[in-house]
Amino acid sequence: YVQGLNDVLLPLIVVGLVDESGRLVEELDAGLLASLSEERLGEIEADCYWCLTKILSEIFDHYTHGQPGIQRMVQRLKEI
Repeated sequence: YVQGLNDVLLPLIVVGLVDESGRLVEELDAGLLASLSEERLGEIEADCYWCLTKILSEIFDHYTHGQPGIQRMVQRLKEI
């Protein structure tokens, strides 16, 4: 777990719900969740999981001991 992961996941969930419902973001409400089947909610959850997995695979080394990913990015900025 990485702190702030919910901030990455929430937009993915919103996109999945907007795509499923055809509604605007501003029109999303709890009634939509109640109207979706468990199967469809599970599919949206699975899509979000795989998207999040891909995102984390790209930045994983930013959150490991010594933060080598962040160190590489800082070095690149210094070179610019």
